[in-house]
Amino acid sequence: MTAKAKEKVGAVKPATPKTTAAVELQPQGKGLFDTAGLLESCRTKWRHGEWTALAAFGELEISRDPDREKIAVLVAAAHGQLGHLDQSSKYIALSLEWGCSREIVARVMVSSVENSLGRAALQLGAEDQALGFFQSAVSLVEAKADAGLLAKTRQIREMARCGMLQQARDLVEKDLATIQQEGRSPELPAWPQAIAERIAILSQEKPHLATPEEEHKPELPVQLLKNPLFDERAFRHYSGETDGVPEEFLYVETKSLPRSGLHYLRNTLRGILAEGFSFCEWYNEPGCCRAMPCAMTSYAETGGFHLRLLKSHDFEMADPVLPVAGAMQRLVLIRDPLAILTSWWTLHLLQLNQKLLSDHGIALQKIYYQHEKSVTQKTYRILEKHAVMPTSGTLRTWLQQKQAYMVAFMQKWGGLPNTRTVNYVEMPQVVLELLQPWEDKLDEGARRRLDRFRESGLKAFTPRSSAFVGPVDKITSHLEEHAPLFHDAVTRILDADSSGKLAELHQN
Repeated sequence: MTAKAKEKVGAVKPATPKTTAAVELQPQGKGLFDTAGLLESCRTKWRHGEWTALAAFGELEISRDPDREKIAVLVAAAHGQLGHLDQSSKYIALSLEWGCSREIVARVMVSSVENSLGRAALQLGAEDQALGFFQSAVSLVEAKADAGLLAKTRQIREMARCGMLQQARDLVEKDLATIQQEGRSPELPAWPQAIAERIAILSQEKPHLATPEEEHKPELPVQLLKNPLFDERAFRHYSGETDGVPEEFLYVETKSLPRSGLHYLRNTLRGILAEGFSFCEWYNEPGCCRAMPCAMTSYAETGGFHLRLLKSHDFEMADPVLPVAGAMQRLVLIRDPLAILTSWWTLHLLQLNQKLLSDHGIALQKIYYQHEKSVTQKTYRILEKHAVMPTSGTLRTWLQQKQAYMVAFMQKWGGLPNTRTVNYVEMPQVVLELLQPWEDKLDEGARRRLDRFRESGLKAFTPRSSAFVGPVDKITSHLEEHAPLFHDAVTRILDADSSGKLAELHQN
């Protein structure tokens, strides 16, 4: 691990759980949750980071349980770890609606942030710091649990999820050696059981065995090869190591903080290139291959110039860091963090009013998939007339989650080589920089549209004059009323962002 990477990871420290006098936070010395049945099953899955199994519990099943409010918040955490942010928000709302205390919800959600930071630290090669984050994640909710043992199990599981199988095996072997050296009895349940669980995690993963053809290809990092999202065949195709990629093809991978201009970039490129453009939205895209880089390499074979644009916010911190080669480019889209948070919260208000919008015939997935102006304008008019704005506590919890995510995002993507970091206000210029080298490859219609964009498109781009101006008066008033909370969150983000790039964009 480089000194620079260590410095980045060290910029964010694991949270230190604070004791509290609230009775429900220390039930009989066991932690936040102390009941049997379904809650105990969910609690066990949460402790060991079994996110997929925990997220499988549905609303109907949960609603019938006497501990439904606590189960719901654990399920929300699982969905958050899997990147299902809509479902996470849904179960947070259900948990609060069913009577869960805001302190429990806040602790579980902050614990999820610590877990995500641990996963980001793993990908940066900072295993010791990662273990600290995982231990903090457990202790925030299970104060009396053996956080050390559970943190190591989580570390193994998250390593496996990130494709770091060899490192995970090394840790398990080290723990086994420790048991043998210290002469621990196999009758003692804690350590052997924990080791058995870790071995079971590893046994679910198959090792990558190179074929004779692969042995002669340029070596890729083991961590990249083991990432379950990585598609090596597609990567070698786009990077030019195999035949078939036309010279007129451009693959643009974007990693973006939400509300940082991706939809402007998509809409502008589509308007200029028309049939010479394709886009994968990833989160709601029908038929998405769920691979990085995109496994649907047929877009590179359409004839004539074609630009393929890929979206990801990397909410889970699980995206593979691809080497940039051949037809590939990478853009990291960022913005003044104050503008990001207020714009993102404005969009999140739709999630909080999902039932209201559904009653008016509007599905959230439709909004998130295309962000069509006519649809979003109508949704905000509905909110203006009928919505009840959320409390300060709801906003505060949301901000805690987002500020930690933004710091982790910048640690991972803010300083990579062969990567262009793009400020929101630079978007029109970026469009020109992407297309000008290919101008002689464009068809006549695309060249005319590009010329028109040069003449008028640059002037037509007008970012918001204020971060606190919403789409309707009710939201503007809500944003202005809670301005101190947003400013406080931005201060915390800037203090922790070791890249320094967000500070450069922030306008006081």
